[in-house]
Amino acid sequence: MTGTWLLAVLLTLLAGLALGLAWAGGRRILDHARIRSRAHSIAHARDRAGDPGRLQRAPDPLIAGGRSAADLWLLEHLPGGGALATQMRQAGMAMAISRFVMLLAATGFAALVGLIVAGASPALALPIAVAAIALGPRLVLGWRIKRRRRQFERLLPEAIGLMVRGLRAGVPVSETVAEVGAEVIDPLGGAFRRAHEQVRLGQSLEAALLAETAALESPSMSFLIVTLSVQRETGGNLAETLDKLDDIMRRREQMRLKVKAMSSEAKASALIIGSLPLLMAGLMAMVAPDYIAPLFTTTAGHVLLGGAAASLAAGGWLMAQLVAFEV
Repeated sequence: MTGTWLLAVLLTLLAGLALGLAWAGGRRILDHARIRSRAHSIAHARDRAGDPGRLQRAPDPLIAGGRSAADLWLLEHLPGGGALATQMRQAGMAMAISRFVMLLAATGFAALVGLIVAGASPALALPIAVAAIALGPRLVLGWRIKRRRRQFERLLPEAIGLMVRGLRAGVPVSETVAEVGAEVIDPLGGAFRRAHEQVRLGQSLEAALLAETAALESPSMSFLIVTLSVQRETGGNLAETLDKLDDIMRRREQMRLKVKAMSSEAKASALIIGSLPLLMAGLMAMVAPDYIAPLFTTTAGHVLLGGAAASLAAGGWLMAQLVAFEV
């Protein structure tokens, strides 16, 4: 039984490695396809620039461009399909929703096979696989959205600083947006580049920035858009206003880093405490596999494992909430 359990772990690891390689290769192909699609859209819009009545916004491949019949069917019939597509856009994923669903199904099937080979009963393995399919995307996308939003917020003061220096040098505000797109890395630089392209096609700067950054739901970006909108309507010294906004954002980032440093000890303690049961289980499996085997081969052991997993997850969530601070 121990050999079977080790074989199941090995197969699961190999399946995870294969899925990871497939994910990386597919993402690379999709990135190249997205670049080609975007370049084609820009070139097509520029070709029609002589006729203002025909100008249209270049399609965003994350929203509507390249939607297949499978994507449209999933958006219409899959429960939560629209929310899933929105989360994928917020996470900056250019993958089609149909491919993402297929990847989830393959992951759930691999988990189901691994659990059954490890000796778990189908009545226990099936709910775990279904839970992995249902909760996995939420956790992964939520993590990617938070990381992308943090990167955006971290780069925004630098972008505003570039805009202030450009405005004080006499550069028009639309050209300072182009400079930000050229100098600042993604995700902020890409959003500003696309916004500048839309401004060149006749859209207002505030509407272009809002359309490109609304999915991130960034309060700092909302402040910038409101500042630009108010300045357009009432006039005033935009460079001075943006300079004050830049100072506020930098102080806010300093406060966030200070809170992160102060809570790092509590986070480390929570991570150590949460990992102890898993480490002890792994050591027990190596030292005395026959002693721990009933947990994986008997119904009572499965019940105990389920209760332990639920307790560990609840404790981890509670400790994460205790050390989480919003600045």
